[in-house]
Amino acid sequence: MTAPQTSRFYVTTTIPYVNARPHLGFALEPVQADVLARQHRRRGEPVRFLSGTDDNSLKNVPAAEAEGIPVRWW
Repeated sequence: MTAPQTSRFYVTTTIPYVNARPHLGFALEPVQADVLARQHRRRGEPVRFLSGTDDNSLKNVPAAEAEGIPVRWW
């Protein structure tokens, strides 16, 4: 006897590399991925949603320092 097949839907996003002041365009991919994940959850499918940040990337640190704010707030 075999175990039942369970399909799982995986959604991932790229790590955003901020090279300018945050704007609406930065939210486009995560919002689209969230909508997709919610749609699959509403169908009763198990969903894995993975996203992340790279707070200490080489671009973020100098950009935050130039603005005079902590990197975590950038």
